[in-house]
Amino acid sequence: MTDEKKDIVKYDNKFNLSNFGALKSVEQNVFMAILAKIYRKKATGVAVSFDDLRQWSFLQAKRSYTRDECKAIFSDFSEKVFSVLFRVEKANGEIEFMPMFSRWTISPDDETSVIELNAPFANYFFDIPSGRGFTQFFLDKFVIIKSKYAKTLFRMFHQNFQGKWTVGIDEYRRIMDFPKSYRPNNILVRTRELFSELESTGYISNIELDVTSYPTQGRPVRDLIFTYKLNRPKFAELGGQTTIMDFDYSETKEEKIEITPTGGLEVIKDKKVVTKREKCPKCAADVIIKTDKSGQKYKCCVNNAYWRLGNANCEWQEYID
Repeated sequence: MTDEKKDIVKYDNKFNLSNFGALKSVEQNVFMAILAKIYRKKATGVAVSFDDLRQWSFLQAKRSYTRDECKAIFSDFSEKVFSVLFRVEKANGEIEFMPMFSRWTISPDDETSVIELNAPFANYFFDIPSGRGFTQFFLDKFVIIKSKYAKTLFRMFHQNFQGKWTVGIDEYRRIMDFPKSYRPNNILVRTRELFSELESTGYISNIELDVTSYPTQGRPVRDLIFTYKLNRPKFAELGGQTTIMDFDYSETKEEKIEITPTGGLEVIKDKKVVTKREKCPKCAADVIIKTDKSGQKYKCCVNNAYWRLGNANCEWQEYID
């Protein structure tokens, strides 16, 4: 990604999926485990044994499944996975959808599945920062969440790790894959029911949900505003926290991986980046960067009462030129 990179504004190294919420909870576990294996191997294709698929889907815990039964189950699963699309929105308003996989071959005799990435998606996939949802530690915590809706919300909080996430009601419905019959009030009630399960993981606490409304009759819901407090040491273990707020000094290795003409992968740069986190000049707490309604970026303290990330007793903020 060179010239194209400047055109991408909403990809932002996040894992933007369409139709992911349509997968059942167990299917999401298997889906994430497969992508994690591909990501760790930095390969455009991997072979996955039936034993791995049984383990990831907890089939072994239920009963002993025959080879033909596994074939039928995994065939059905692969068809569902092919409906999950990767979504990129560009600066000119163009929205691009692409399949994530180009081929999925099931071999009952060998009891393996060979899964190959779609090359255009692979260029985006391997540009995702290391650990953004693909460490084994993350998967271990992801699978203990039972509700498919709670899994999706956990993944979004994991990506929006500054403690606040604002999303339009229609976009939220799409991300969560709520039934079309759900009215906005049903969505709000169902969403609040997920908070206790998310907080039980020990990674997220103090989840609150506010809404904004359109200035029309009936005050229909426009945006959902989530605020939450992250257990940053635990999220650092997940490998998903990469901001200056984590450590006094953080050292990471950046790699740029692209598809070669032969279909392989090539690391085209490899360097270490060391950053020092910024502290609030008033109370010495961590500093975060936010954007106001006009689009102007500013720095503020995590103890600012508006963001509700700390003890809410600091009012320092500073606009960025």
